[in-house]
Amino acid sequence: MQDAITSKPDGKLGPLPLAIGVTGHRDLRDQDVEGLSASVRSIFTNLQGQGDQRQPPDGETYRHTPLVLLSSLAEGADRLVARVARDCGAYLVHVLPMPPEEYARDFPDSVGEFNDLLTHPQTLQRIIIPWATQQDRDEVQRRTVQYLLAGVYVARHSQILIALWDGVESEKLGGTAQIVAFKRTGRLELSPALSACLQDVPEPHQWQHSPLDPFETGPIYHIHTPRRSTPDPTELQGCKRLAPDDYKGPEKQAAYFARIAEIYGHISTLKVFQIC
Repeated sequence: MQDAITSKPDGKLGPLPLAIGVTGHRDLRDQDVEGLSASVRSIFTNLQGQGDQRQPPDGETYRHTPLVLLSSLAEGADRLVARVARDCGAYLVHVLPMPPEEYARDFPDSVGEFNDLLTHPQTLQRIIIPWATQQDRDEVQRRTVQYLLAGVYVARHSQILIALWDGVESEKLGGTAQIVAFKRTGRLELSPALSACLQDVPEPHQWQHSPLDPFETGPIYHIHTPRRSTPDPTELQGCKRLAPDDYKGPEKQAAYFARIAEIYGHISTLKVFQIC
């Protein structure tokens, strides 16, 4: 498969890496950046067995498991998490909704930061989502669909999803709320016309698997994140874990996270990792 990621020739990746995805708001408040970075850093250090095991709750650790972050490098949450992951020694996989030069049109004032992350030495691979709609379609909708596909790709191919999200449910296409819901349920609420349009997107960039290969939901580390567009007067609330929707109640959720820790503890000695 063309999007397979394997250990580098020098063997730096070693055992099977843990794939971590990110979704989140682009319009972070300046006063929250330091606190958000600290919360994200605690996730990475706890996963590496180096931090306070109380944060996130009942945090599982993977001391011998390399970490790989999947990020679309949009302004705001994507880049904040990418910077923290890089500083914590994680490898980077960039999942871009369109070619870099086209993508950069959406953030002309921060292209330098984008390019710095895009070309960082810890980058393993760059994945570009193919255009899903024809060029004669509405430009805004066309780009929005690409953002949706990039977010879904990150959610589908990560074992853990970090969500810098205000917790507000929304039907915005490709928005953080939709990607969080997709990770928890494996379903997307799309119009019949859009669903038909996306049928021609090739794998592994499709939003859904074959019926014979059902979507695997997974845990989400939710960091409550106010937005500039809808300021929240409350303080940052740290991180909490969300289990898939199938696990209702504290006991089932605790059992789910215990099982996740057991699974990754067993596979961390394997040698090959594939994103698709």
